[in-house]
Amino acid sequence: MLVGRDKPHANNTKSSHDSPLAFLSVPAYTLSAAKLPHNMAKGETSNHMRRLLLLLTVLVLGLAPLLAQAPDTTFTITLNGTLGPIISGSDPLGGNGATATMTAKINESATPRSSTATSATYTLPKGAVSATLSNGISFTSTTAWTMKITLAAKYDTVVFSGAGPLGTTVSATSLLKVNSWTTAVLTHPAPFAPSPQNLTQPHSTLKYTLAGSSTVLGFTGTISN
Repeated sequence: MLVGRDKPHANNTKSSHDSPLAFLSVPAYTLSAAKLPHNMAKGETSNHMRRLLLLLTVLVLGLAPLLAQAPDTTFTITLNGTLGPIISGSDPLGGNGATATMTAKINESATPRSSTATSATYTLPKGAVSATLSNGISFTSTTAWTMKITLAAKYDTVVFSGAGPLGTTVSATSLLKVNSWTTAVLTHPAPFAPSPQNLTQPHSTLKYTLAGSSTVLGFTGTISN
């Protein structure tokens, strides 16, 4: 029904162009499915789409583990204190009574080189360990060191070992409170808590070997991360 107009008579032969509302007429369009290329049947298109979806699925599954990986996190364990007394040996490097600072940088994504039910040994790359003594000795590791963490019933320990300055081999042992680490540290390195903690000799020590002769010095100070 046209609004505002009388119903037209059956014998009205006016064309649409004569109507006052002719400008409202809308051209008619016919919707139809797009034709496939002459050289691609429907079955071929379906197979092509399946292969494309399979390829996309493989790519997504392959990238997912990489995207899910957390960035590596490095933390630093620092020892500050005084060496002495001499527990054993002759101390040819004159470390007794010297103040010392040692740092070790550890990557939390590392995995143990060896482990037991209560301990894990990790490799620290060259350059990860450095130390300075007040007697003038200082060094940065030029070869890999190891860090061994042991969880015991009464205490936890961490031992750093490797090639030291002036042709020595060095082993620094720190005795920490029990439960400073959880058993998760046997799978990946992790900071300890609480931090800092006090270290006392003779349980915490520095041992070095030079020309086949070993010296063990007590260590009194702190360990933190």
